[in-house]
Amino acid sequence: SGLIAGTTTTAFSQSTVTVNATNSAGTSTASNSMRVYSTTEAATVTCNTTGISAGCTAGTPFSCTNATVCFTSLTACQANANCTF
Repeated sequence: SGLIAGTTTTAFSQSTVTVNATNSAGTSTASNSMRVYSTTEAATVTCNTTGISAGCTAGTPFSCTNATVCFTSLTACQANANCTF
């Protein structure tokens, strides 16, 4: 089906994960950078959707609890590896 699923037992920081897939058409390899969060971390990391995040300005109002930078748009915040699930 192409679905990769599972349950992690521990969190880990940003790293590159390589997936190898094989079917009747052959084999393919793809790499993707990702971060795995614990349930506790995931519950507290969100991008603000209204107002200006603490420490940010009107020009870069968006941030999340795990990022040390401010973003110009909600989309940019959500695309950051530290802010996305």
